[in-house]
Amino acid sequence: MTMPRRSIALVIDRMEPSRGGAEAYLDRLARHLLARGHDVAALAGTFAGDEAPYERITIKEERGGRRARERGFSSRARAETERRGFDAVLAVRHISWATVYNPHGGVFRDALARSAASCGSKVVAGARLALRRLQPTVRHFLAVEEDMARSTCRIVAVSRFVANRLHEGLGVSPARIRVIENGVDLDRFLPADEPRKEGDGDLGFHSSGARLLFVGHNFRLKGLPSALRVLGRLLRSPVEASLVVVGRGHEKPYRALARRLGVESRVSFRGACDRVERYYQAADVLLHPTYYDPCSLVVLEAMASGLPVVTTRWNGASEQLLDLPGALVVEDPHRIDEMARGIADLVSHRDLHREARLAVRARAERHPWQEKLRAMEDVLLQGREGS
Repeated sequence: MTMPRRSIALVIDRMEPSRGGAEAYLDRLARHLLARGHDVAALAGTFAGDEAPYERITIKEERGGRRARERGFSSRARAETERRGFDAVLAVRHISWATVYNPHGGVFRDALARSAASCGSKVVAGARLALRRLQPTVRHFLAVEEDMARSTCRIVAVSRFVANRLHEGLGVSPARIRVIENGVDLDRFLPADEPRKEGDGDLGFHSSGARLLFVGHNFRLKGLPSALRVLGRLLRSPVEASLVVVGRGHEKPYRALARRLGVESRVSFRGACDRVERYYQAADVLLHPTYYDPCSLVVLEAMASGLPVVTTRWNGASEQLLDLPGALVVEDPHRIDEMARGIADLVSHRDLHREARLAVRARAERHPWQEKLRAMEDVLLQGREGS
């Protein structure tokens, strides 16, 4: 049976695939769709990077504040897609009129609340959340999310965690939701060919003790303060450990926290890295005590690399870990003792650690990125619910 050829628009505010995340995903999806014979155009306010094989349509930016720019982008992008008569429109940004909506950032109201929760006590978090909700741009995003919930677009959730929140929190019918988890490059992210060598000083790990790895760009939201406290708890036990932090972020307050906790000499900040797979292969545990992650690609990359993971239930990728040996999913990032005990138990038992490494790689092999792109293509060919 011949596959129907479709014209497909992909909508995002900016398109710079080298930044990773939704931008890299859309670039990969566009190339997949082209190879499958479809006509593809990306619509964005700005583009960066090398020339792409798909059409790139720049949406002129509205003048004014953030809310005005968001509204202007949505209006102009909608007019362009209607003028061109695309068969399907996929959006990963806050617009409610697309035929398919793929919220890579998860449910906005949840992300907003969990970001506030990462700021401190319940009182501080509540005050911050209340202030954020007064901001015009935040009110706009919340309103768009409500419009999306009432629309007829199909929604692709990157985890069952996000799908459940769309249904429970926004009343979206489960019939409109398809779960397609993030995929991972199984050829790039591989377990080490041989046991790690002592040293690896160029990566920042100490030559002795458990090697903990934190990877993320939003240090506060991804739980770096908790990771530092876990390290501190381990160093007050018989378990020796060090922590390497990979990612862009404002390091100064976290270096100060490391000093206060007495762990500064055991922490190495490495900044952004193009070859993060080297760190996955050299580490013993990925420590990802996040406050909110729709489906952490970092966790999937670590699993593909044969690296056991410690994370929280606020991470959609935790669904892949619940029945695996050596994996640990805690209720929230404040469970410092629980995370420290789990890591100590894992790294102190070689057989358990070896079993965990094999198990996470096997689970990751269920999520090749090629399969996820084909699944998204199927959704795009279906159009709106009931169409």
